[in-house]
Amino acid sequence: MTESKLISRVELLRVLEVDDGFLVSLEQEQIVVGDPGGNFTPEMVERIRVCLSLYDLGVNLAGLDVALRLLDTIAAQRRQFREVLGWVRQQLDDQPG
Repeated sequence: MTESKLISRVELLRVLEVDDGFLVSLEQEQIVVGDPGGNFTPEMVERIRVCLSLYDLGVNLAGLDVALRLLDTIAAQRRQFREVLGWVRQQLDDQPG
């Protein structure tokens, strides 16, 4: 991953209008992880954005962790389903007639 795709902690706090204490809490619970330089990947930024939305709805830190794990599981299952569907389509396309 190139460095240009990373967002700094300062920029993240500004863009998402998030309190640093909230971000520290997410990091302490290992819900999100930045790189050693304090930068975040686009995927981590999206996780933080989701956390903010859920937190605003009253979901606590433990609930955020559970919700993100479920979302990760759903995303993985969708990828697997697309792979299987692609394989099935290929098999059908390869059949004569």
